Amino acid sequence: MSPVTHIDISAWKDKATGRNFNSLRELLEKNYMETSGHETVGSECKSLKEVVESGGKNIEISVITKEHDLRHLDEAEIGSIVAEIQAEKAAVEAAKEAPSEDT
Repeated sequence: MSPVTHIDISAWKDKATGRNFNSLRELLEKNYMETSGHETVGSECKSLKEVVESGGKNIEISVITKEHDLRHLDEAEIGSIVAEIQAEKAAVEAAKEAPSEDT
């Protein structure tokens, strides 16, 4: 069973269950920032990707809000978020490898 995160913006901010949940919970606590729903899910995905293999295929996310109760993100939504994270990571790596203008 893969780790699962649960986000409840109105109360408890996140929850991890499954294999390696202690490691994931520590990452969630370390990386937590007060953000909007989409940004929060992105932050949670970043944490999940650090402990889960295979990109978004082994990630399941459910979001609970006061307005919409429980909503499970489908594979396409998670895949889109994972793609954004990978693009951000690639941009950061490219910036690190680019020659410095100071030299």
